[in-house]
Amino acid sequence: MFGASQLCNNPEGYVPNSIHDETAMMDKDAYMYFGCIDFIKSVKKGVAFGESSPMLNDISAVPNWDKVA
Repeated sequence: MFGASQLCNNPEGYVPNSIHDETAMMDKDAYMYFGCIDFIKSVKKGVAFGESSPMLNDISAVPNWDKVA
């Protein structure tokens, strides 16, 4: 919730689907949500994100961060 709130109206234009973009993940130190997603991806290597974290994967289909928060 805090990570999604931090991304509401972000100047970079990140949307929830940005978690699947490796260039967005480079901002993991600036945005808590991206840092958490990166941690999950590093711990669950070799497993599709949709399988390892189905709820977070579903959240990435939401159109904007306000709705996620």
